[in-house]
Amino acid sequence: MKSSKGWGAVLVIVLLLILDQALKIWIKTHMSLYESFQITPWFHIYFTENPGMAFGIQVIGKLFLSLFRIVAVVFIGYYLYTIIKRNYKFGYIACISLIFAGAIGNIIDSVFYGVIFDHSYGQVATFMPEGGGYATWLHGKVVDMFYFPLIQTTLPTWIPFWGGEEFIFFRPIFNLADSAICVGVFVLFLFYRNTLSNSMSKEEKRRMRLKLNKYICFAGGIILLFACSKVPRGILSEKKMQAVLTDMQIAEAMVNIDYKTYQDSGYKESLYESVFRKHKITQETYDSSLVWYGKNLDIYMAIYDRIRKDLDQRITDLGDIQASAAPTAKNDSVDIWPRRPYLAFSPEAFFNGVVFDIKPERNYSSGSNFVLGLRVWGLNPNMKQRPEIRLSVEQGDTILTVNNTITKDGYYETRLQSLPTRQVKRVFGYIRLDNAGNDYYKVYADSLNLMRYNYRADFSLPADTTTVNATQEPLLTR
Repeated sequence: MKSSKGWGAVLVIVLLLILDQALKIWIKTHMSLYESFQITPWFHIYFTENPGMAFGIQVIGKLFLSLFRIVAVVFIGYYLYTIIKRNYKFGYIACISLIFAGAIGNIIDSVFYGVIFDHSYGQVATFMPEGGGYATWLHGKVVDMFYFPLIQTTLPTWIPFWGGEEFIFFRPIFNLADSAICVGVFVLFLFYRNTLSNSMSKEEKRRMRLKLNKYICFAGGIILLFACSKVPRGILSEKKMQAVLTDMQIAEAMVNIDYKTYQDSGYKESLYESVFRKHKITQETYDSSLVWYGKNLDIYMAIYDRIRKDLDQRITDLGDIQASAAPTAKNDSVDIWPRRPYLAFSPEAFFNGVVFDIKPERNYSSGSNFVLGLRVWGLNPNMKQRPEIRLSVEQGDTILTVNNTITKDGYYETRLQSLPTRQVKRVFGYIRLDNAGNDYYKVYADSLNLMRYNYRADFSLPADTTTVNATQEPLLTR
């Protein structure tokens, strides 16, 4: 009898470990960090990693946590051996086996994964990479993948702090090992509390039950708190992300307006660092949050809409008019974009786009080069219409025009070179999206700028920029 219960415990442990590790290895070698796919509307496979405990909870250091897990597993293993030897009920043995297997499953991640895999940030991890893993022994991150957004709603605006924000329950992301531990503990406390204390006196049992009730309430409260959290640990909350992105938009506008000063990458990095210091975050946290929100576009778009409304209101308070053309300079380059550095396209909009018409006080020099840049995101393959760009310059009785169509997400720059024999007295055009049809939710454009470079100035583009294949129309002579 003891032998059959022992083999039953071994079967539970081995089977769970095989399933847990097979799933984690598949996720690690087939998905990049924060990638997901939907099984049902309330069940997603969502790849994330956490250095802490179950459900992404982190309260102690990684090395200490790994060592604590190993010590705990040794004690659990010894206790499992003891209860099998004493011929306890198999249900009780199975619960301890589930807890034991779950703990081992997460220990394997913590001890080995940092060494045998490289990182999954923006890529699919490689098993046994030549350059070594992403961490040292005992510093690996636990792979999580089960995500159950059971309730998705918007909180009433009268709720302090979180009013008007999207609310999702159950937010924590976990793995099979976490599930085994939770199921084992739950069944243990529900059906085998007496077995746990069968060697104690009545008074000791009473005290133990009181303590267990306190621990259960405390653990339940912690899990509920994290369950109601809107984003995984290590990712900026919606309100925090909104505040940071708002300041980053303002910083980018400063860079575009004062292009000459911020040509020095050191000045630019210092500006962005000042935003991080203001909000007490790091570049790594900001980048990780951008990746997470980029994978959760519904939340990101809601944040972006609030940012746009906030900035729109600020601009409206100042007066929503086209800015005056930037002053003409003989030997420098300047951003002459006169409108807001961002816009949103929506199927419900009366006009999807922006029109600009720049007339400098003094004509721009002959041969000036104009580069219209913007970053577009939110396009999908099913869209029938695409954002269109028209950039024109007027030189005396001649008009040069470039027309472009943007076909995919990314940063684009459109170039137009004026004639070397005539001064430019006007720069005009539009960015628009025909809103016929309803085959998209929203499309966003930001980092809008229109750089003017003097004749023969160096206006090389960044390495990651896509230049749309533009066709310059024939010269129009009036």
